[in-house]
Amino acid sequence: ELRENQGRIRSARSIYRKMASTGNSYALVKLSASYEQAGASAEAERLAKAYEQIADPGSTSAGWLAVADARHERGDIGGAERLLWELVENGDTYILRNIAKLRLKMGDHSGAKEVLRLAVSSGLPCEGEFMAELEQADCPDS
Repeated sequence: ELRENQGRIRSARSIYRKMASTGNSYALVKLSASYEQAGASAEAERLAKAYEQIADPGSTSAGWLAVADARHERGDIGGAERLLWELVENGDTYILRNIAKLRLKMGDHSGAKEVLRLAVSSGLPCEGEFMAELEQADCPDS
């Protein structure tokens, strides 16, 4: 990550590839995000799919979340949200919280609240941080 933060993208990708070849799945997530940040969505998605194949069953969305975050960072808000909705459609309802957070970042409080309500109706636990998110969606001035 240090090399990536220093702008040494090729060097960082080389290290991520080496780490991935030894079975480090997190390196695939970082590599995927790196390609997405550069606008190479097809390669990013290929790597996210590769991560999904080797990841622990409970964390298969991590690669896709990294791609969605990178899309958001480079300004492709619609692309990020579309990808997140695909994850929800594939059964990962916990991603609804990520969609709500994305909408809050964009200032879409009513949209965030709508998604959080959907999360509650999907059976996600509504306590602690989740309720704070819902309250934030209620208060556009915060």
